[in-house]
Amino acid sequence: MSTPEGQMDAIERCAAEWVLERDSGQFSSERRAALERWLSADSRHREAYLRYDEAWGLSGGLRAWRPTDGQIDSDVLARPAKEVEEPIRRAPLAWALAACVVAMLAGAVTWLLWPLGTAYSTAVGGYQRLVLDDGSVLQLNTNTGVRVLLNDHSRRVILERGEAFFDVARDRARPFVVQAGGRQIVAIGTQFAVRRERDDVRVTVTEGTVGIDSERHEANPTLQPDSSLLLPAGSVARIAATGTLKVEHHSVPDVESELTWRTGILAFHNQTLGDVVAEINRYNRRQFAVRDPGLALLPFGGNVRAADPQSLIDALRTLGIHAEETSEAVVLSRDRP
Repeated sequence: MSTPEGQMDAIERCAAEWVLERDSGQFSSERRAALERWLSADSRHREAYLRYDEAWGLSGGLRAWRPTDGQIDSDVLARPAKEVEEPIRRAPLAWALAACVVAMLAGAVTWLLWPLGTAYSTAVGGYQRLVLDDGSVLQLNTNTGVRVLLNDHSRRVILERGEAFFDVARDRARPFVVQAGGRQIVAIGTQFAVRRERDDVRVTVTEGTVGIDSERHEANPTLQPDSSLLLPAGSVARIAATGTLKVEHHSVPDVESELTWRTGILAFHNQTLGDVVAEINRYNRRQFAVRDPGLALLPFGGNVRAADPQSLIDALRTLGIHAEETSEAVVLSRDRP
């Protein structure tokens, strides 16, 4: 039986081979379909493939030295150094450099790009504002985790969980890509928010235009224009884990009101108490619960301080709603007669 370590080694080797074959210039439609099947078989396949693809991108200067026929002899790489010393010495410089690239992908990438980029995170109820080297500004909401990778060729943020607002510095040579739940959102210079709950994704655009994948496709490191949906300012796109995509268009002030968490305030507009409770629970370890199912449908409007649940309790008491408080929970019910 293969050990977990052995399985990961096999996945890493296979991912590197796929990247090299894809970029060989001889990648047929049948092989592309085979790659898609391999990527879909296991989430670890996609993760390894993306890491090796990023390494291959960073080694772009070596690509020009690949063998002219695009073929890499894996047997040569597997043999001891003494056995391959003479053949490589006689081979063209391109062959030796291509072999070096394969060796780099097979070994150095694991520590060079794992984890991919620089990680930032906030705790429950936390907030963080980041200014990236390119001048872009990120605001991280409660319980949010991102990984940021900036280089001379690309700008990419992986939203692992939570919600972030992006004020993107304009750079036409390097589109700004946010990856969330298998979707990619692309902007050049604009403002938008992305919220991820498991693999459900919501994109809110407050300025400019962003492109969003029309299909879930984790393996594609760049977003092609003909596969994207353009979202102007005022758009809210909701993408379910099942792949369903729904787009709504509102005024910019309306969508801005959904992002007041940047000021520490949650604004509710005629929303059900159940939705209000679900939202405030994102910011607090002491969780709210609604005892009466009918009470969860009660409409509620107003502003609540995100990290101060007492402000919600006080507002609900004016509506005749009782709050039974413990150290771990706040249970809401109809006020006793």
